[in-house]
Amino acid sequence: MASVAVLSDAFPANARAQAAQLGLPAAPAVFVAHPISDQTDAQLLARAEAVGPAVADALTTAAPAIPAGAEDAACGS
Repeated sequence: MASVAVLSDAFPANARAQAAQLGLPAAPAVFVAHPISDQTDAQLLARAEAVGPAVADALTTAAPAIPAGAEDAACGS
């Protein structure tokens, strides 16, 4: 199933480190402008619209293969 992480652009290194630790260093990610929590509905909608094409592209582009055991690592097994 296609998926993409949508994350704050304040933490790209953290996001990549976590993905790598879970065995998914090439996992698709789209970064939204930070901050998020103090934005109005209109501002959040504008940010969502700004990254919408990148999210759609990530969902329709061939995803990297999931390494063996990655599912177990992601689930904490």
